[in-house]
Amino acid sequence: MNLNDQIINWVKSFLTDRRQRVRISESFSKWEKVLSGIPQGSILGPLLFIIYINDLEESCSLNSNVALYADDTKLYKYIQNENDAIKLQEDLNSVCVWIKKWLLSLNIDKCKVISYGRKAPISYNYRIDDCNLEKINEIKDLGVIFDSKLKFSAHINEKVNKAFSVLGIINRNFKYMEKNTFILLYKSMVRPHLEFANLVWSPYRKEEINKLERVQRRATKLVCSLKKLSYEERLKKLNLPTLSFRRLRGDMIEVYKIITGKYEKKDIDLKVNNAVNTRGNHYKLYQGQSRYDIRKYFFANRVVAVWNSLPDYVVMVDSTLLFKKRLDKFWSNQAIYFNFEAPIEGVGSRSHLSYESDIEV
Repeated sequence: MNLNDQIINWVKSFLTDRRQRVRISESFSKWEKVLSGIPQGSILGPLLFIIYINDLEESCSLNSNVALYADDTKLYKYIQNENDAIKLQEDLNSVCVWIKKWLLSLNIDKCKVISYGRKAPISYNYRIDDCNLEKINEIKDLGVIFDSKLKFSAHINEKVNKAFSVLGIINRNFKYMEKNTFILLYKSMVRPHLEFANLVWSPYRKEEINKLERVQRRATKLVCSLKKLSYEERLKKLNLPTLSFRRLRGDMIEVYKIITGKYEKKDIDLKVNNAVNTRGNHYKLYQGQSRYDIRKYFFANRVVAVWNSLPDYVVMVDSTLLFKKRLDKFWSNQAIYFNFEAPIEGVGSRSHLSYESDIEV
């Protein structure tokens, strides 16, 4: 990529000859030069940092996979024996060399090792600069708590507790609440805690589905005029869908975006089945096989039966907005809209059979 001299000089002036000082009340420290780093709080800063570290993967010639997001870097690899663990350590060493070469620093206290899989992980002490990295069973990544078994129970518990806490604040500050006020507060302050990144951690155990739905059940009781009605009737009065339905709808929207190339890169491999029969749509997905629930209810598997039940007039559209409108119309009479325990109409049973491997990060 070629940049003209004007842009280069502009970026150079942004980064050079910067000074900083500390203010406490009305007192100031001496001015000191900023010799490294990028100014925080700026719009240009994050972009320059991404450009700066963009060649990490290419420069290190790694045997492992690398995931980069802002200043967060992950190395991950399937570990089947000690030799695989040694290769992962070699890649870690290579990344550390690159970091030192370009005058970056690692916070070793924040560097952790976590293994995912059913089997006991291979015993190996990963190191950075002769410091052993801590092995953990849970880690929070971009707001989601991942555990070594990928059950997401800890994440769901945390979000349910947070949502109940916000509900308590709303209840203390609004003694009498009308429908419109409740809808505004609930959708903006409570429901986002229960839905953020749910494509990753969407629950399949009845206990956890009930736990999430319990938050909305209690929330709808804040509307004084609806307290004596059943949960399903309260949802109908508020025209508020169950959380289960919203997760299902969100899954279908993401499938549409992936299949129609709305994303630059397909991180999830959804295979279109060319052997299409007369039922369903022409974007029918291939049904993967799974032995374990963790695989069966993973996004790429759990969406197949529901997606394949959608007709062509819903799926064969040019825009996401039109897909949403037609999907909502097609599902307008679904019982799950107001009853989270209801089955999905038009979706048959599924059978799965597959194997799982172990991965270390």
